[in-house]
Amino acid sequence: MRKRTIGLIIPGLSLCLAAGACHDTSKGDSDSPRAETPAAVDNAGAPGLAGSDCAGVELAGDRDPAEKQHRLLDAVTTLSFNRDLLSDFGVDVVNFEATSASLEPHSLAVRPHQEAAFAAAGSCLHVSLDEGHFVEFAGGSVAHRGGPTLSHGGEAVSLAGFEIQPLGEDRRIALVAQDGATLFHGTMPHHDIDPESGLFDLFNVDLQVTEALATRWKRPELAGLVVGMLSMRAQIDGWDPSSVEIAPPPCGNWDGDVDVAMIGMSSVQQTYRGSGRVVITPSARLKNVGTANVPWYSKFSGTFEPYDNDQHPFLVWGLYREKNGIFEQLGYSHIKHAFLTINANCDASACRNSHILGLGCEDVYGVGTNLTPLGPRDEIKPHAGVWAHCNEPAPGTPSFFDQQAPFCVQDNSGGGLPPFTHRLSVDEAELGDSDANYYFTSWYVVRADVEPYNNMAWRKIVPSFSGSGWSFNFDSSFQNGSVLDAWIDPAAPPAGSANGRVAVADAGNAQVVVQTKPLSRGFYKYAYTLHNHDFDPEIDSFTVPLAPGVEPRNLRFYDQDDRTSTDWTVEVVPGESITWRAPATFNQLKWTEMFTVSFAAEAAPVAGNVAITRADTGAQSVISSLGVGTAGALGQ
Repeated sequence: MRKRTIGLIIPGLSLCLAAGACHDTSKGDSDSPRAETPAAVDNAGAPGLAGSDCAGVELAGDRDPAEKQHRLLDAVTTLSFNRDLLSDFGVDVVNFEATSASLEPHSLAVRPHQEAAFAAAGSCLHVSLDEGHFVEFAGGSVAHRGGPTLSHGGEAVSLAGFEIQPLGEDRRIALVAQDGATLFHGTMPHHDIDPESGLFDLFNVDLQVTEALATRWKRPELAGLVVGMLSMRAQIDGWDPSSVEIAPPPCGNWDGDVDVAMIGMSSVQQTYRGSGRVVITPSARLKNVGTANVPWYSKFSGTFEPYDNDQHPFLVWGLYREKNGIFEQLGYSHIKHAFLTINANCDASACRNSHILGLGCEDVYGVGTNLTPLGPRDEIKPHAGVWAHCNEPAPGTPSFFDQQAPFCVQDNSGGGLPPFTHRLSVDEAELGDSDANYYFTSWYVVRADVEPYNNMAWRKIVPSFSGSGWSFNFDSSFQNGSVLDAWIDPAAPPAGSANGRVAVADAGNAQVVVQTKPLSRGFYKYAYTLHNHDFDPEIDSFTVPLAPGVEPRNLRFYDQDDRTSTDWTVEVVPGESITWRAPATFNQLKWTEMFTVSFAAEAAPVAGNVAITRADTGAQSVISSLGVGTAGALGQ
C-alpha cells in the first residue's frame, strides 16, 4: 500500500525582498469531536481541478483491496501562525481575513494561535478508508478561496487561493502555489472520522517552511521550521455508517507486555524567545512494539479499562551539554499529556480505537501539539506511570488542570500563563559554545512498560544563532536509549570510563556514568554523572568508594541552576568513601533530573560499585561503576 502526503499550493505568488529584487515563487477533552458541518461550496471550475466530476484525477493504484476511496466535499481549512516566532525571523502575518465562518474545532485540536478559516473553491481530494478508518490520501487536491499574506522585509507573499495536495507518505500535506511551488509542508497530522455523519477532521498539523520558500526569503535556516498549524474539515462522499469497525475484539484485550518505543524525532526548534531565554520544542513519533494494547485516553475523558481511569502516556524532553568531560543538564520540560493516537501502520487485525494504541501501531505528536500547555512533573509518579489527580491517590485529588471541586473535571486550560511556564527554556548564553557538544532527548512515560529505555531517544544537535532566532540542526542519527549513552557507550565504554544502570522493582531506574582522565604526577580527574530516570522515591545521596590515603581535591558540583544554596553537600570519610547529600528536606534528585560531580585524586580508577539512597526509606542501591583507587565494599 502506498502512503501519501499533502501540500499547500499558493497561486500567483510573488515575493520581493528588501533589497528590491523580486522573485517569482511559482516555483478541552471529550469524545464528541465536532458540532457543525462545513457549509456547501461550489466544486466546479476551481483552479487546478477538473470540475465537479473530478475527471482525470489520478488515484493511488496499488492500494490494499480492502480499502475504499472516497472524495472529500465541502472542505473548510483553518490556518494559524506562530506570530511571535515569525517575528523573530522578520516575517509578519497580515490580511488574515477568513472566507468561511469559523467552525467549532475538533475537541482534541490544539489552538495555540489566532486562526482564520478558508472555504474550498473546489475539491477533488480523495481519501482511502479501511473499515471506516483513514489510511491515506489517495490523490487529487482541494483549492481555497482567500488566504493570508506573509510579509518579509516589507514585501508581501499572498496565500490567496492556496491549494492542498497529497505528498505521498505519512498522511502529510503541502500548501502549493497554482504554478506548482510547494511553500509549506503539513506534517505530523492527527485525524478522526465521525462514525455517524462521515465528517472527516484533519487537525494538529504542523506547517513547516519548505526549502524553496526559505531560499526565496534568503533565510535558509527557516527550512523545516514549524511556523503554524493547519486543520481541515470535510464531508466524506458516499459515507456508510455501517462500514465502521465497531469495538472489535482486539480492543478489549489487555493481555501481553506493554512496550512502546520512540521511533522518531524529526524536529527540534525554537518556539519562543524573550528576556535572554529561548523555549525549545520537539516533535515525536512512537510505535507499539509490544504484545499488549496501550490505553491512550485523554485527560478527564472518563473511566476506562484496564486501570479504571483516564490512563495515558506522558511525554517529557530535555537539553544537555558536554564539554571538557563534564556532562550537564541545561533544561527540561514538564509534562505533555498524550490525548489521541492515530494508529498508523498497524499490524493486521490490530485495535484502531483512537484512544488505544493497538499492536504495531504508530502515533505522532508535532511541534505545535507539544507547544500547548504542559502540566507539572511533580504530579507524575513515573515508574508507576500514575498521574495524581481525580481519584488518584484518593478521591478529590486536585491537579494543575483540575484545581477546584467538583474534581475529575478540567477547570483550568493552562492558557494565559507566561510562555516559559512548564516549558524547556534555556539561557541563550548557554547555547553559543562552539567547543561543546549538545544533545536533545525525548521520553514517553508509559505505565507498565517492560523496557523503559526504548521509550527514550536522543539526537546530537548544533545550536546556531542567525541574528534574530535560533536553529538546532541535527548532527547525529536518531538513537534510542538514555542521553548518557551518547557520551559513554554502555556496550563498549572506553578505558577509564563506565556506564552503569540500576532498576529497583518498587522504585524505578537510575544511571551513573563516569569518565576519568590521567593528569600529571599520578593524579586523575574523575567526573560522575547521576541521572534519575524514573526513580519515584527520589534520590538524596550518592556515594563513591575511596582508597585509603587518597584525598580528593577540587571537588565541584554541577546541576541545572547556578545557585550554590541548592548544591549537595559533600562528606569525605578517609579511606572509605566520598558522599554527596541533598540539602535537608529539599533538592532531592527528582525524576528526569541529573547532576555531575568532579574532583581530582592521586589514584587510578578501579572497577567497583557506587551507591544511591532513596529519599523515602534511606535504602541503598548499588550501581556498577568505578571507584577511586579501590573497588570498595559497597553492595557487599
